[in-house]
Amino acid sequence: MRSRGSRGFLPISDAVRARVAEVSTARIAANADSLEAFGSKYIGMPGNALAEDYLVARLREYGYAPDLEAFETRGGARSANVIARLEGSADPELVYTVSSHFDSVEEGPGADDNSSGTTALLEVARVLRDHPQSATIEFAFFSGEEAGLLGAVEYVRRALAEGKRIQGALNNDMIGWTNDHRLDNTIRYSNAGIRDIQHAAAIGYSELITYDAYYFKSTDAHA
Repeated sequence: MRSRGSRGFLPISDAVRARVAEVSTARIAANADSLEAFGSKYIGMPGNALAEDYLVARLREYGYAPDLEAFETRGGARSANVIARLEGSADPELVYTVSSHFDSVEEGPGADDNSSGTTALLEVARVLRDHPQSATIEFAFFSGEEAGLLGAVEYVRRALAEGKRIQGALNNDMIGWTNDHRLDNTIRYSNAGIRDIQHAAAIGYSELITYDAYYFKSTDAHA
């Protein structure tokens, strides 16, 4: 896998290293502190709307014009996904979705689940803003995951209605967990090709220790 992954990334290796070098862990930590301060971000809690506004503000700061995909729960609570679109340079009609959920459980602020994925996704959006890829990337910040994947289901509903040509999806959930001072990352996958690309990226461009499991239910990736 190591040699195959190296060969696969070879044409873009320099560009990947350059983008990785732009990632700011200090910025990620600052965003995490801000989101944590909102408390619970469960749908219907004040922190949910505060987090939504925060994400919109950051994405606008980075040069995006984020869209809000509003929806309501059966109980009448309102929330919205926050979507930032990086138009593709060659095949803009093809879309890759990179996502995380910014809501938390009702009992806490969700530092790991899932401010970790949310803040990483924010930083990826910032770093890639001036480096569009051949296909379009949609950075999708979903709400309502903890209430039953509500935001992800709404995103898929709209994508189907619009005829959006989604080619692949990477969902970042709970990526901040450490074990024995090692940053371990389990790739839950439904597609073995994308799984291998993720392993190769971790091996070639990070110090992550990666595992994998053929399991994606109960996460936004399921939708």
